[in-house]
Amino acid sequence: MTLRDIRIWIVKRFYGALDNIIATFILAGVVYIIGVMSGWFPRVIVHWPLPIPLFVSVIALLPVLIFTMLIVRRTKKKVSVIRPFRLQVPTKSLDLERFGFSQYIEPDPLLVDNSHRFLLIQQKYVLEGYDGTFILRYKGENVTTEISRCFRDSIVGDSAADVSQMGFRVLDKTNGVLLKWNLLKDEPYEKLIEIYYHQPLCLEDIFDIEFSCRWPGTFTRRDDYVFYPIHYYKHSVEKLVGELVLNAAPSYVEGIRFDGKQVKLEVTQPFIRKKRGKFVVRWEIENPKYIYILQYGRQDI
Repeated sequence: MTLRDIRIWIVKRFYGALDNIIATFILAGVVYIIGVMSGWFPRVIVHWPLPIPLFVSVIALLPVLIFTMLIVRRTKKKVSVIRPFRLQVPTKSLDLERFGFSQYIEPDPLLVDNSHRFLLIQQKYVLEGYDGTFILRYKGENVTTEISRCFRDSIVGDSAADVSQMGFRVLDKTNGVLLKWNLLKDEPYEKLIEIYYHQPLCLEDIFDIEFSCRWPGTFTRRDDYVFYPIHYYKHSVEKLVGELVLNAAPSYVEGIRFDGKQVKLEVTQPFIRKKRGKFVVRWEIENPKYIYILQYGRQDI
């Protein structure tokens, strides 16, 4: 468990306890006011040292307590909310709900990478209505004595897409130049692209590539998930960063992993922050090895 996970756990418990305490004071105040006004507490009114100031104080404090409770609940809602996950390993029937997962469990041999070690894999999805913009960054090095000339990547969507309308763009982030690419597979729900480096890579040469495109109509579900198939890469991956950019705060987020046998809750969980009016879900995993799944609930569709 990381420090961020511990902090989230403490914050969630703190706001939960504070919410209960405030609610208890509000309930006690309401009961006291009703009791005084109805005459249920005649002895309190007669014998209490300062009945009138106390009565007025309770009435004055109630709106403050209610307002504070609303703020606490709103703040608590922004903290990552964990909801049980019940994903079954899919059968070979490729219905749209399970299509991506089944593809990742049995990867295309063209996508298995034996030549590179990755320093960073960063995959960002910007959701606008049902449409999604994919921004995928791969930074790594050639770890073989053979010359490496290209890198392959695949994207999968829930709606049929025409590559001519997806705006493929591949950038060499080191030199700031656009790179050449070739489409190896152009199926309605999957695109497999081969990207050619600006210069061939020798042993330990570094590459830093950003592949972006737009996929219309692929994010249509309120309860959805995205996949990070790290098991494609046979050499080590130092860091995985997954991001979702939403127009409204997600109703829940949860990070899990699939090790080939069972689904488990990942120790390091995503966190949410607000940036320029958008809600960014960010998931950082050090030394990833498996299939990682970020599931979330949307409130903006």
